[in-house]
Amino acid sequence: MKVRRLCYQVWLELGMLAQGFIVNVLGGSVLTPRPIRYLLYRLGGVKTQSAEIFPRCVLGHRAHLGRHVGLGWGVFIDNSAEVHIGDHTIVGPQATFLTSGHPIGPMGVQREVFEKGPIRVGAHSWVGARAVVMPGVTIGDHTVVAGGSVVTKDCEDFGLYAGVPAKKIRSLQSSPVQENVPAQATVKTNTVVGTVSTTDALQEATPA
Repeated sequence: MKVRRLCYQVWLELGMLAQGFIVNVLGGSVLTPRPIRYLLYRLGGVKTQSAEIFPRCVLGHRAHLGRHVGLGWGVFIDNSAEVHIGDHTIVGPQATFLTSGHPIGPMGVQREVFEKGPIRVGAHSWVGARAVVMPGVTIGDHTVVAGGSVVTKDCEDFGLYAGVPAKKIRSLQSSPVQENVPAQATVKTNTVVGTVSTTDALQEATPA
């Protein structure tokens, strides 16, 4: 039984290494063109409908990326649970999506307990640079999360959120959005993702 379990563990680790090499080494290279990166991601099990992904991203087969999703440089998506990112959503450089963690008990961190929580981000939303989204969080449609924020609770549709932890600053006025936004437009927008910082959002909400 121990030998069988060991063999299974070795097989599992080799599979993870192979997937990581295809997706995060070859696919994540700055030398890999985006169309080739898209094909490598699909080959490695990433469920993506978008090729608008910049280098140095880290993700796995539990990532679901909708149409025209834009990921900036160095985005990290934890592969412990499902992460769904809706159509036309853009994610700033080095944003982090965490789907796992350890509970804290009377004796400190319980390392033997491993908790998981899926993340869902709606369509036409914007997660700013270096924002952190914690396990189990749902971010609505047409929602903006300011750069540097830490999202620990669900975010409503048409909301601007900022801070540590992130709080709703104000509602965003709903407006008609074209469903068929050109991929090129998403790329141009994605290069400046993160310019809405937590400080900017808080200043905007503070009366003069």
